[in-house]
Amino acid sequence: MPAIQTAKITLSVEPSLKLKARKAAQAQGISVSALFGRFVSALSDDAPPALLRDAPITARALRLSSGKVRLPKNWDYRDDLRNAIIKKHS
Repeated sequence: MPAIQTAKITLSVEPSLKLKARKAAQAQGISVSALFGRFVSALSDDAPPALLRDAPITARALRLSSGKVRLPKNWDYRDDLRNAIIKKHS
């Protein structure tokens, strides 16, 4: 089997994001490089349409980043995501 050619890149991220990436990769039994590769592949033109659709939380996340939404202190994005999935599939 021929070797796959690779190229190194350097990313600058916050330390907390680096830790999250390592934990996510470890949970999937892959390297951070493979995790990043999968993410970028999902964004490519060759990806199935389902992978390119915005997640239900995207619009709200954009409003949050612009400061237009105030959230309760106990708000958890996972609850909103779970509710959106239940609504979509029920």
